[in-house]
Amino acid sequence: MNKAPVADLLHLDERKLPAMVFEQLAQRVDFTDRLREQNEEAFENFGKRGREPKTVGSTLNAMFSGEGWMQKLDVGALYGNWPQIAGPDIAAHSRIVRVEEGTLTIRADSPAWQQLLHSMETQFVEALRTAVPHLNIEHVVVLGGLQQRRRSRYSSRFS
Repeated sequence: MNKAPVADLLHLDERKLPAMVFEQLAQRVDFTDRLREQNEEAFENFGKRGREPKTVGSTLNAMFSGEGWMQKLDVGALYGNWPQIAGPDIAAHSRIVRVEEGTLTIRADSPAWQQLLHSMETQFVEALRTAVPHLNIEHVVVLGGLQQRRRSRYSSRFS
C-alpha cells in the first residue's frame, strides 16, 4: 500500500492548498451573507406600497396588452361568443367568415336572412364595439346564403 501524502497523490501544490480551501469557504460565506441581506430587505419591505401581490387577471392583461394580443383574443372571443353577441336566432342562421381591417364579414343562410342582417348593420356595429372593443369594427358585410335546393335521387335534373 502506498503511504505517500494525499497532496502528492493528487498532484496538488501544498503551498496553494490552504488558499483553495479558504476561497471555497469565503465563497460560501459571501453567499450566506447575500442571502441574509436579501431576507432582511424582503422583511423590511413587507407590506410597503408596490409590494402587494398581483392578480392573475392583471398579470395576463399586462402580458397580452402589447403586440396585438388583445386583438387576437377578441377575434377568438367573437367566434366563441357569436350566439351571445348576435342572439341565438341570428347565430343559428349566420356564420362568421372573416374579420379584417375593421370589417366583419358574415354569411347568411338564405337571401331573406341576408336582407335582415344587412338592415341590422348599425346594431351589429354597436354590439361589437362593446363586446370586442379591440377589433375596432366599423362595417359589417353580409354575404348571401349558399342554400341549395335539395333534390331527391329520383327527381330529374331539370325539374
